[in-house]
Amino acid sequence: MSRDQNLFPALNSLVGDSLGKKNFHILCTALFLPEDAVLYKDRFAGICALTERLFWSSYIETSENTFYLLGQNRSLLECADFSGLQWKLHGLEISFELRTLLFSLA
Repeated sequence: MSRDQNLFPALNSLVGDSLGKKNFHILCTALFLPEDAVLYKDRFAGICALTERLFWSSYIETSENTFYLLGQNRSLLECADFSGLQWKLHGLEISFELRTLLFSLA
């Protein structure tokens, strides 16, 4: 089965069926994820976490403007996830693109 047949339904379900094919393909392009990618559990978990972080505001059911929670698209969980990011990434060999993406989310 292809990436679209396996990964898309899983990620779409993760965000309450609000991901859409266009956003899925943008995500795969940003992650340099080829059609024939093999996803082991750690990589899959990371992709799920990133997808949830990027698209969480599209599936929450609230009339409250999330900007006023803790900044634009931030919840307590995201604040905890990204606090001390420089320290958390110290010594890790990750691509420039991924490092840039993480700091843009922080």
